[in-house]
Amino acid sequence: MSLRNKACWLLLNLFLVLISSCKSSIGTVYPPVKNSRESLDKPYVILVSLDGFRWDYVERFNPPFLKSFIQNGVKASSLIPSFPSKTFPNHYTIATGMYPDKHGIVGNSFYSHKKDRTYRIGNREFVEDGTFYNGTPLWIQAAKSGMLSASYFFVGSEANIQGIRPSYYKKYDASVKNEERVSEVLQWLSLPETKRPHLITMYFSDMDDVGHRFGPNGGAELKRTLMALDQNLKALYEGVQATKLSVDIIIVSDHGMANVPKERYIPVDPILNDSLYTVVDNGAILNIHLNNNLKEDSILLNLKQKENHFKVYKTTETPGFEYTP
Repeated sequence: MSLRNKACWLLLNLFLVLISSCKSSIGTVYPPVKNSRESLDKPYVILVSLDGFRWDYVERFNPPFLKSFIQNGVKASSLIPSFPSKTFPNHYTIATGMYPDKHGIVGNSFYSHKKDRTYRIGNREFVEDGTFYNGTPLWIQAAKSGMLSASYFFVGSEANIQGIRPSYYKKYDASVKNEERVSEVLQWLSLPETKRPHLITMYFSDMDDVGHRFGPNGGAELKRTLMALDQNLKALYEGVQATKLSVDIIIVSDHGMANVPKERYIPVDPILNDSLYTVVDNGAILNIHLNNNLKEDSILLNLKQKENHFKVYKTTETPGFEYTP
């Protein structure tokens, strides 16, 4: 069996293990306080997200650990992120296997008609409110299988979803150094086996931060940041190897980046009108929520007359839109 097929088989078995108890689960399921007997025999998985890691960074900058990691493992030939290609929608898609329109986190910011509130990633109350999040992320599947989990920053892990959070989790704090994150994960793996998480998710924002600041073509800054991150990942790998545990490390990203010249920016000021509607900006798409639906056709007509390098659609008429109740 090829390395690629082995990796696919590993991921398939991981998901089957995590969902195996769902068929018999009835009523409220609470997080386990220790691993079930069946979980003790399962391998460990660390899911690492490198936010904003563009597809060509490894080839361009040759980070030694990541290059070796890929050469001795497997690598996806390509990836298309879900739309919109933003941090929160795509991370929660990774966690649930669902598209954003199904899991509910449809942008880094979005308006909820049900709550009459605008969710924003900087609002701690909303980020931790599990009622915004649909679907069942991996750590909840693990809990339903009697398996402990842990998360050092991952979208949704701070929220009380279905009454469950990871067994160990951290509230997001960008100031926490990568070295501390790695150290804590290794400490989790050193816990007694009944208390040791079998599923661990991690998050590093470095490449997204520097990419937004300098652009994906910012060579010197990108390389310096990547090389430091590469050392953090090497420390994680070597620390895991030292535990002698059977641990599978999966490294993913939520989206890449493209350079957009300033002259290609589209100003939104000409279409703003707080008296008629609220606009939630998600970069490639603006969500417009009317204050009075009776004026929908006249507002649409007015906006279409202002089209200039952008198009305006009703939601149900958006290209590619498919409604599934």
